[in-house]
Amino acid sequence: MRSLHAKLALSFVVVALVAMVITVGVAQLVIAARFGDFLSGTRQAQAERLAQALAPWYRDTGTWEGLRIQLGGPGGHMMMRRWPERVLVMDARGRLVFDSGGGPPPTPAMLERWLRQGQPILVDGRTVGTVAVQGAVEAGMRTLEAIFTRSVRSAMITGGLLAAAVAAVLGAYLAGRISGRLRIFQQAAASIAGRDLAVRVPEDGDDELAALGRAFNLMAGNLQESEKARRNLVADVTHELRTPLSILRGGLESLQDGVIAASPEVVSSLADEALRLSHLVSDLQDLNLAEAGHLPLDLGRVDVGELVEGALSPLRIEAQLRMLRLESRLPSGLPAVQADARRTQQVLMNILTNAIKYTPAGGTITIAARVGAGRVAISVTDDGPGIDTGELRHIFNRFYRGDRARSRAEGGTGLGLSIARGYVEAQGGSIWAENVPPRGARFTFELPVQPD
Repeated sequence: MRSLHAKLALSFVVVALVAMVITVGVAQLVIAARFGDFLSGTRQAQAERLAQALAPWYRDTGTWEGLRIQLGGPGGHMMMRRWPERVLVMDARGRLVFDSGGGPPPTPAMLERWLRQGQPILVDGRTVGTVAVQGAVEAGMRTLEAIFTRSVRSAMITGGLLAAAVAAVLGAYLAGRISGRLRIFQQAAASIAGRDLAVRVPEDGDDELAALGRAFNLMAGNLQESEKARRNLVADVTHELRTPLSILRGGLESLQDGVIAASPEVVSSLADEALRLSHLVSDLQDLNLAEAGHLPLDLGRVDVGELVEGALSPLRIEAQLRMLRLESRLPSGLPAVQADARRTQQVLMNILTNAIKYTPAGGTITIAARVGAGRVAISVTDDGPGIDTGELRHIFNRFYRGDRARSRAEGGTGLGLSIARGYVEAQGGSIWAENVPPRGARFTFELPVQPD
């Protein structure tokens, strides 16, 4: 039986039947115990009444001799009609002095048991004998017990079978609903396997299947976004490669056909395009290594002041040409960070280069730092137009085309901020961007303090 629907329905029936069997068994045990207590109490009450009837006779005679004759007389017959069970009377020494019969001959073990279970006969506070009742009532009650137990068992079995039938119907209904929703998940998973990433499943309710539906839809959405990002990446890389390759091919074909001469300017231009291709491939390789956690790092003690000065020095001339001010506002006593000096300097240069591109003439770019929670945060703040709120979550994506940081009109491979994030996170740090009112943007990255 492979159908989940059938398995779930059968499980309901099995549970109902098992519950019925357990209930019947427990009921029989309880009934037997309660009947046993009832019989014991009945015998005890009968023995007490007999003891009260025999005590005056013994007080008057002072002996048990003649008891059989007494019980065999006219009055005795009336007494025995009132007590149809087997009545046994033993004297103070435990010797049997009367047995009404109706059972096997008494043995010493039987006499000892009757003495323990019997009712003492008291005369003036002294035990002069013991009376025990056995036999007919117990046998009759056991018969009644058997009849009652069979009736209860029959009723319970009938009820259990009806419950199993109801459970089968309800189980089939519930199993149908569960298996139906699971079938939807199965079909949706098959659609995703067939590259239909737009498929979604219902999320109605607040049970486990609804939670599974929400998780499934979240997974499908992430896959759809990843697929979109992959396609965009392929398109962007193709575009980035096509331009320098076209220039190289056109230049080389022109040289080959003699259309242009192999002047130093032409050779330099082709070399620049080849270098651009080399940088693009190198950047992509480093990004892949960083995201896979395999980027080689040379971690050590890095002085923050030296790091900032090393990043600012090669950019000062470009900043002056654009009429920008580069300011370093580092507090004294900054601790060293644990980092890869070369890659961390590249992170800072990528952020500064991005700020220089988008800060208008006369603006200021400020580098600051602060210490907190065992980390040093280094920030770059500019006077540019800021970043659209919708772009902040995408600003570090590869080749993201924002109005600010991913415009190809400004040059570059479009990977600078992606590389910055990859390098920082590979060193155990974090990086983020935010707007600074009334205008401008701030890029901040944190790195751990170098342990002592």
